[in-house]
Amino acid sequence: MSETIRFSVHRNPKQDPKAPDTYHVRHKTLQTVGREFIEHQLTDHRKLDKTEVKGVLDNLPAIIVENLLDNRSVNIKGLGSFSLRLGFRPQGDEDNPVKPQFTDPAQITGNHVQIEGITFKPDKDFLNLLYQQGHHFENATGRGQVGHSNDLTEAQVCQFLKDYLSEHGHITRRLLQFYLHLTEYSATKWLDKLTAGPSPLLVGEKIGNAFAYSLRKK
Repeated sequence: MSETIRFSVHRNPKQDPKAPDTYHVRHKTLQTVGREFIEHQLTDHRKLDKTEVKGVLDNLPAIIVENLLDNRSVNIKGLGSFSLRLGFRPQGDEDNPVKPQFTDPAQITGNHVQIEGITFKPDKDFLNLLYQQGHHFENATGRGQVGHSNDLTEAQVCQFLKDYLSEHGHITRRLLQFYLHLTEYSATKWLDKLTAGPSPLLVGEKIGNAFAYSLRKK
């Protein structure tokens, strides 16, 4: 386990072009590990039974969701708590959805409510694992330099999307940001480009409170 945490420096977007630049830092990840990597670490490093590990990872997501939908929160000691996050269903057409605002609680019915996601609150012991050792922070962009989104070609982005969507079916802008280490602006620009034109690679649709993108059927 590395004791060096890598970060990059990025300029904050601003509405007033005359305002001075301000900056924020982001964790500079080296790679994204998947389920197979976690299975390998649990079985080889922690000496756990591979079949049992696979079974737990296979069933844990479904068990958490099952309990959430049964109106329970789920607390896994040492990890954290999971609970449903609810909100109001957008009204209006798909191109201009609007979140309703109510001034009379008697007006709110089940038809106005939707599941927006899952809230995860990490356990104190889980967070303490992050802080129990001293860490050195290293500027991966170089002192005085400002980071940008990964410099990817269109072919690289398209290949990633084809591979990802062939397995998962759809992707959101946030997931594209995460996996390709893009800014929100760059991820949006790629999605706009790849859904435009007479033969776009992607099509977008509203799912819940976000847009999801899938491969266009030919």
